[in-house]
Amino acid sequence: MPETNINTPRSNKSAVINMCRIVSRFGTEESYALAGLNLVQSIKAIELYEDIFTASMTGTATFKDSSSLSTLFRLDGTEDLHLIFSVFNPETQQFRTYGSETQPLVFTMYAQNHRTRITAGSERFEVKLVSAELYGAGEYKISKTYKNQFIEDIIQDIMKNGLNSNKKFSFVEKTKTPITMTIPFLTPIQAIKLLCMHGQSETQETNYLFFETLDGFQFRSIRSIIEESLNKNIPTISQTLAGTRTGRDTEKLINADEIEISAGYDSLYAMTHGFFASTTYALDILSGTCKKDVTRISDDQYKNKKLINGKYLSEATPIYPYRYGNMVNPTSKLFLIPTTENTVKTFGIKDPRIHDNMIAKTLDGRNRELISLQLRTIRAIVSGAPELNAGKIVNIIYPPTIGAGGTKVDDIANGKYMIISSKHSILNNGHGEFLYETVFEAGTDSNAVSKRT
Repeated sequence: MPETNINTPRSNKSAVINMCRIVSRFGTEESYALAGLNLVQSIKAIELYEDIFTASMTGTATFKDSSSLSTLFRLDGTEDLHLIFSVFNPETQQFRTYGSETQPLVFTMYAQNHRTRITAGSERFEVKLVSAELYGAGEYKISKTYKNQFIEDIIQDIMKNGLNSNKKFSFVEKTKTPITMTIPFLTPIQAIKLLCMHGQSETQETNYLFFETLDGFQFRSIRSIIEESLNKNIPTISQTLAGTRTGRDTEKLINADEIEISAGYDSLYAMTHGFFASTTYALDILSGTCKKDVTRISDDQYKNKKLINGKYLSEATPIYPYRYGNMVNPTSKLFLIPTTENTVKTFGIKDPRIHDNMIAKTLDGRNRELISLQLRTIRAIVSGAPELNAGKIVNIIYPPTIGAGGTKVDDIANGKYMIISSKHSILNNGHGEFLYETVFEAGTDSNAVSKRT
């Protein structure tokens, strides 16, 4: 813990950068000498981005440089940024530290922007960051057959042996059955995306995600995120305005500097993105035939999905198109070259050891879930909250309005949201101290369709 060298105020915005170094893989003697320097005092801002649809964290770092870093370092993808930082939690009166001396957070600096001379002896520049694993992911191709293995084990093997990553997995969701799959000369990230499409849980959920947060990698389904939130306390976030109260003073609230709400339903977007059905055209090279597989998730089946607020869709006002009755649903088309069967009789019949990949069904359910999360979205700015990671469920209490006669009205935007992306910012306040801020974007499938109570 960094308490021994912390001089910042114990506020919910306090952050400490314990170590920041640039490590050159190819450089001059001067650059190697500078690699041992702690560049904390040169940092203007560090911003790290998480997203449930991105396999790895990305970010930017802005430096005010008086050590000739731009002159001595190439800053073109051949250097890594090693980072350790801590954020103060006023509730526990403790700092939570990310990274360590033996295993710091490592980001590759792949580009430099906005290099500007400030004085004769100093300049300012920005570097773009990406987790070292993702930066090197294109250098390596996988051409390998995994026999009778679970998808989560294959993914962890790819990260360890394909990308030489020693980062931990903070959450791994078990899949239902082992698979046999040949990965045909794909990059590790391409292979992982393909594996996510094949994932199926014990309850036959198929919407698996692979992404990275400050806590580590995660392989899990959207359903597991929802189910986990129903069994535990989740952060409650509100915005305190002059002359307003949440009416829930007994709860431990995280105060947001700003909460922004947007809502709407774009039926054209939903139809063109296959919200209602998927058509798979499986091309068999050996036989020259084309097998068409149309998968439609009926509304009767889909309305039994559990929502973020814990209710089922059948308990709420149904979403389009169910409320408009029966209609012909549009389809999206997916073309595949199947590896699970061939129709040439001389080569035999389908191998019974190979399971159907269910990709059409996977895409159908995935598109419905993801588009339903866009019915109502929020963007919130919170001070000192690194725990608000991508993939977390949060409870939002929007500042109430006062109706006629002074009657308080609960906003329809209140409720549970899933964080889709987070930006964690460490900002130099100009006095040798750092402030921490989290900006996150979240969506819900519940509030726009729930009955008012």
